[in-house]
Amino acid sequence: MPNSISKLCTCSILSKMSEKFYLFVLVVIISLFIIYFAIEISLRFVIVAIIYPVIALIPVIAYIPVYSRLGVSFKDRFCFLLFAIWLSAVLWFIAEAIWCWYYNLLLNVEVPYPSEADIFYIAGCIPSIIGLFVYIRAILREIHPRLSLREKIIGYSSSIILTLVIGTLLFYPLLSAYEEILEEEGLLVIGLDITYILLDIILIIIAITGLILIRGKIGKIILLILVSSILVVIYDLVFAILDMFGLYYDGHPIEILDLISYLIDTMAFYETYKMLKS
Repeated sequence: MPNSISKLCTCSILSKMSEKFYLFVLVVIISLFIIYFAIEISLRFVIVAIIYPVIALIPVIAYIPVYSRLGVSFKDRFCFLLFAIWLSAVLWFIAEAIWCWYYNLLLNVEVPYPSEADIFYIAGCIPSIIGLFVYIRAILREIHPRLSLREKIIGYSSSIILTLVIGTLLFYPLLSAYEEILEEEGLLVIGLDITYILLDIILIIIAITGLILIRGKIGKIILLILVSSILVVIYDLVFAILDMFGLYYDGHPIEILDLISYLIDTMAFYETYKMLKS
């Protein structure tokens, strides 16, 4: 009986924590929509420059209680994946701080591309790609023998088709304006554009393969991480198209996707903490 009461109390506490946490996430998302759609651009530019790195910092902090209980193990693929996502979050926070706090606020420079921030944006992609690849590959090895030929054909075909479509959409803006970009901005920008595109393609291949082939084997936490990765790729795609036509500016509503991806990573860490605590 005492054990049952203890379990009930623990579940009740976790339920209340969960309600407060997701209420916080909902309030943040609603606030973002208000900022991006109801505030005029000059004021929005300042507000966004202030809060962008703050939101990017949330998943960095959210991982700390997970680490205190789970630690870091390179043998445990789930543990390794979480650490990799956290490391990406740290590097992306540094990138956002350089872009927003240093260039936007201190130097009053809009769209500082290329800049030192790109070093950390690019570096941040690598741990996530490695972590997801290691985890998804391990799960695929486990379930592959149990998949029917029909499931394999549908899964791999869908992954290939979707990857080709997204890859084409990512490369098209660069190819169509290659000469203009090369003349106006130089080889550095071309090189960075290609690097971002290749990283996005690798990330989307892993995410789509995981979603389509693994399906039922994906728990809530992994699903959140995959959705966050897909949002990042969509944001990068739209950013590239808008930037090609000179339509992107700091404070553009498309940034909501990027910011929500940080919140989804935070949700993944929170769900992990709940799982470990229960």
